[in-house]
Amino acid sequence: MNGSGGCNRISGTFTRTGVALKMACTDPPTRRGANEAQFISALQSTTSYRLAGPTRLALLDASGRTVALLNSGGR
Repeated sequence: MNGSGGCNRISGTFTRTGVALKMACTDPPTRRGANEAQFISALQSTTSYRLAGPTRLALLDASGRTVALLNSGGR
């Protein structure tokens, strides 16, 4: 599946069981929720970024602290 919120894109996989769609997440639900919450919090506090190598992007908060480090996934 692919989608857009008008600015940012999102993609993922799903499975269909009868008429119900289910997200295809491999982490346990409790960890998944915590990971998503941490990632969204990092995005909300990001005010700038810096390149941290050819395949890495550091998201920085207002004080210049790294709140997330994103990898290109080997592309």
